[in-house]
Amino acid sequence: MEIDSTTKKRATFLSTPLRDVVSLMQIPGVGVVTYGRLNRAGVASPQQLVGQLMVLNKSPDAMARWLRSNCAVRAKEAEVIVEALVAKTERVGLM
Repeated sequence: MEIDSTTKKRATFLSTPLRDVVSLMQIPGVGVVTYGRLNRAGVASPQQLVGQLMVLNKSPDAMARWLRSNCAVRAKEAEVIVEALVAKTERVGLM
């Protein structure tokens, strides 16, 4: 049985040190369209997204709302992105 690409992307993202995650495209939920939307909103790195989660008091709901309202990210992609960011920050002890 082959693991689907979203599951692989998530596993890779979670196992890679944050300093080595160099592209927004490495974050689950970020595809070409979402990447462009994030860039247009001034988000250039995965670390900026993690920082925004911290600014929003580590609130997954607030982060999802911020992605939707400030970056025009669709609800489903926002959910996947936030889940990955929360899991990553828990893994590195930021949550």
